[in-house]
Amino acid sequence: MMGLLSHSTTNEEFYELYLKSFISDKIVRENFVSNVKNWSPKYTIEAADKLKAFENSVLILWGEDDKKLFPIKLGQQLKGIFRNSKLIVIPNSKTYVQEDQPEIVIRELICFIGSSASSK
Repeated sequence: MMGLLSHSTTNEEFYELYLKSFISDKIVRENFVSNVKNWSPKYTIEAADKLKAFENSVLILWGEDDKKLFPIKLGQQLKGIFRNSKLIVIPNSKTYVQEDQPEIVIRELICFIGSSASSK
């Protein structure tokens, strides 16, 4: 599974960061099941329509090497939904860009926040 999500995170790290509370906490699992029962493409389409009116700046960070779960084409589609968005494709990363390239993610977030703050 981790091979699809990250180049750098080990199975042990993945467990500690993302799975441990799901496995060990009954309430977390119940909340997850409750949410999954309500998943529907209908809600995604409704949200996309509403997001078109969102006027604030949006930063989208996307893993360049994520070919199976979230290919770049999806990031480009997401960018097209927002009026004022910037898509940055992060090299040498998959879905979990924050795990594979934390320095780049931090740098881009700081730059985005700084430019958003200065434009107000």
